[in-house]
Amino acid sequence: MSTSSSLPIEHVRGDVERALGRAEPIVVAAPTGSGKSTQLPGWLAEAGPVLVVEPRRVACRALASWVAKLHGETLGEDVGYRVRFDDRTTAETRIVFATPGIALNLLASGEAERFATIMVDEFHERSWEIDLLVMLVRRARAAGGGPRLLLCSATLDTDALVEALAAQRIEAEGRRFPVTVAYRGEATPSPRDLEPRVAAAVEHAIGNWPEGDVLVFLPGKGEIERCGRALARLPVTCCPVHGGLPPAALMRAFAEAPGRRVFLSTNVAETSLTLPGVRVVIDSGLVRRRQHQAGRSVLALLPISRASMEQRAGRAGRVAEGHCIRLWGEGFAADAVTPPEIARVELDDMVLRASQCGISAGELHEAPWVESPPPFALEAAIERLRAAATLDGQGRLTAVGRARAKLPVSTMSARILVDPPSALAGTIADLVALMELSRDLVLPGMQSESVQLARRELFGKAVDEVEVQRLALRAGKARAHGLHPAALEEARKLTRALRAAVGAKSRADEKELDRDALVQHLLERVPEAAFVPRARASKVKGKPRPGKGKGPSAVPWGNGRLEVLVRPTWVPGLEADEQPSAAEAGVLLDLEWLGHGRSAQGRGRMLLRCRLRQLHAAGLGDTTFGPPILDRKGRRTEVVADQERTYAGVCLHRERAPLTGAALCEGIATLLLDGRVIKGLGERVRDDLHLWGLIEQDGEGEPQPVPEPLEFLRERLQTLGLSSFEELSLLEPDDLCPDVEARATARGIFGRALQSLREDFPRIFAYESTVYHCRVELRARRVTLHVQRAKGKGSEPPVRVLPRFRGFAVEYQKASRRLRLR
Repeated sequence: MSTSSSLPIEHVRGDVERALGRAEPIVVAAPTGSGKSTQLPGWLAEAGPVLVVEPRRVACRALASWVAKLHGETLGEDVGYRVRFDDRTTAETRIVFATPGIALNLLASGEAERFATIMVDEFHERSWEIDLLVMLVRRARAAGGGPRLLLCSATLDTDALVEALAAQRIEAEGRRFPVTVAYRGEATPSPRDLEPRVAAAVEHAIGNWPEGDVLVFLPGKGEIERCGRALARLPVTCCPVHGGLPPAALMRAFAEAPGRRVFLSTNVAETSLTLPGVRVVIDSGLVRRRQHQAGRSVLALLPISRASMEQRAGRAGRVAEGHCIRLWGEGFAADAVTPPEIARVELDDMVLRASQCGISAGELHEAPWVESPPPFALEAAIERLRAAATLDGQGRLTAVGRARAKLPVSTMSARILVDPPSALAGTIADLVALMELSRDLVLPGMQSESVQLARRELFGKAVDEVEVQRLALRAGKARAHGLHPAALEEARKLTRALRAAVGAKSRADEKELDRDALVQHLLERVPEAAFVPRARASKVKGKPRPGKGKGPSAVPWGNGRLEVLVRPTWVPGLEADEQPSAAEAGVLLDLEWLGHGRSAQGRGRMLLRCRLRQLHAAGLGDTTFGPPILDRKGRRTEVVADQERTYAGVCLHRERAPLTGAALCEGIATLLLDGRVIKGLGERVRDDLHLWGLIEQDGEGEPQPVPEPLEFLRERLQTLGLSSFEELSLLEPDDLCPDVEARATARGIFGRALQSLREDFPRIFAYESTVYHCRVELRARRVTLHVQRAKGKGSEPPVRVLPRFRGFAVEYQKASRRLRLR
């Protein structure tokens, strides 16, 4: 499987073949245009099957197609690719291009053992999946097995990597023509007025450089679509390039098109993919990536690194001299490189995949990482997975966790999808497909009258966004209903695979959706997804925006821990006065945190509306209790209280009902302390706890904290197993009071010493109409008096009426006033 080539990488072929005979990992540093992605796989395959790991689906498909063509073979035979839900390989395929997620699946299942070498391309992109994959291969090699490891990249700090891996280094020269660089814009890369600035730069490029295509680097799909509309007036053919494109659309981007082509691309074209004929690069200088910010993983819009700037500019010099326009000021100082993703994001999915591959959560701290993940992020992820019953106390997968790990979806989606009720299996598969897509199927903006009528017929009875998206997925037609064709195709591919995974019935056999059952299932599996509108949401004015089809403004919703903005349901095809009423609660299935300066703002979509009573039925929220009340009914007495269950500040349910469990014990403890039950017991408990505190101060060793009276009585009643008010009559007062004698003995205080503490330092004393509380500090030999109860304002007592207090200094304190009495 070799081909002749004049590419620069050919000069190091002998070095690569010799390195394959040694055990150490191989690091190949080769600039863009050297041919590493297309030539290395063939050389490696001569020593056995090779798995080529590419960071993106679009690169997997494109490179596999190109390498198969180079070798004169049909894609899917000796050369193929595997991406999620798209497998173009056989058991005999010798060069398999795969995404990192697929490669991890192969390692977990043992299928990776058939490969002699794993080649990780574009290693500098450093997704958490890539870092985990490299760690797993290194771990297997250290144990005496596993395939050889080769890492290659166009931008790589090879010194640090070679040292970290104890690897062999091979460097290849590139082939690059000169590229002129010009700056247009502000000092820092900015999204402000990005579309008109891109359009002006493209117009300048086609007017001044008549040869070659134009490649525009943009941060995401949204910017690609908006720039495409902004360029509609120019005599160019716009070709979007991003990871969400289906293979057919991607191939059209490579095909010849009439007129001058302008590729509008995410950073997928930075290193992973070569676009033919590009002579001009226009760089926005922006990338959308995840990072730790404001205490969570945020999808932030950030300037690119210097390494990325050079890579992007180099795309203009692949076939001839080229030009690069940077849409920022020349004085901007960028970071040298992009930090690896494992240091920037929440690690739940990483911990789950590692566990699936046989590494417990506890072993991850000491695993052979290239760079270790932050301990705080690792511990937080482990704790969340334990709380979701995915990991056990030893950090290993539970039975439920193993089932979740097998599904090709995120951790949250897997919690919803595993073992669904049979009647809901198909609907849940559809919902998870929409969650994984994380994209609106309905195109925004004004649509034709026929589209609006078709939408009205399809969506007319929808009451929330989930129903709109589900109807679009199940019965929508891209052109007739104004839906996004590529997103619709991808969502349907996802739902077919997920339906097969959970054994769902065909849609024709499904009964009408039971919304209450669906809400109940989601609240059981992902209770944190329950949200309610915040109180101030009612003050946000929701006016339709004619011509934009976006409906009212977003309003704040919360779940008690998070607050996000959610746009009220806007059903396509309906008039403003026909829209569904505001939801009182809902299950929010898609959350995204967007960087906003130094803070982060949450955005929510895919809201399944529900009722507050459903949140109450699911046991969500916290219950507060009013004062306990003795409710005597004949011979039976119950302790009741007004109870209110709230969730994120919203009342779910109110009622007056009997207290049970810990609430009953606290209610009876309150009644005892108030003197409404067993007269005098409350004061005795307070006196004994006061003496307990003195024992702790005067005894041997370090003093221990003394419980508050309510806390002590509640815990004592719980320890005694009190389950009804009637059982209180079976207890003696001594059962409910602290055993101060035993505590004194444990602290080395006996007989007369204990009696002296009791007599010399009372908890309270009274003079005329005022009762004083005495705070005793034995080691400071000081007593401070506070008014506990008084008729009138209360004032300091005369010195002559003070208790003995063993001759200690005595002070009187009222608010900020402090007076020395003795």
